[in-house]
Amino acid sequence: GEALTAFREMAQKFPQDPLADNALYYAGLSALALGNPEEAIRLFRSLPENSALRTDARLAEIDACRAAGDYAGGLLIANSLLANRAPNQRPWVEISKRRLACEFALGNTDRGSLERAVVTAESLLKSPAADAADKNEAGFIRGRSLEQLGREDEALQAYLDVLYGRLGANPDSSQPEYLWFARAGAEAAKIQEKRGDFKGALAIYRNDLRNRHFLWSEQ
Repeated sequence: GEALTAFREMAQKFPQDPLADNALYYAGLSALALGNPEEAIRLFRSLPENSALRTDARLAEIDACRAAGDYAGGLLIANSLLANRAPNQRPWVEISKRRLACEFALGNTDRGSLERAVVTAESLLKSPAADAADKNEAGFIRGRSLEQLGREDEALQAYLDVLYGRLGANPDSSQPEYLWFARAGAEAAKIQEKRGDFKGALAIYRNDLRNRHFLWSEQ
């Protein structure tokens, strides 16, 4: 709480200081980290429209909306930010990932949101600005959306695309992506097990996860 207090007080005491916007932004991040998304949203919204940190603050505001359970509000912000962005730009990727997360969350009660999540995920997969982690995340959420839509065959294929590296990500990345890879493998194996295809599930666990050093190495 000390960081939040310090940043907030600096912004209030020195509103004309060149670093006042930074203080507001970091105060918002501190509030979000402390589990107070409502205060974070208030702070992010207090940055002036012409601030160099305005886009970063709006992205963080989407994160705060998600933390507060206001996925519809986060989606509105994401859609407004996408208006002047192109898929070959890194900011477009960051905004679209948050849009995807909001659409998927809203899909718990709205089938149309799940269908829109599939479209958003597919757009991310085509983006030249998306890296391996971005594409694996989009591929995984695409699979989860398809699964919830009852399109199990397509969902399994989506998970396997993540697992087998078929998403067109740059293979030269110095930091391999593990989180979404592991989740996709687990979901794919779960579908195989549900279908009684234990051989297929075992192949995923042994041949794929082992090869990425999650479980064991072959001697």
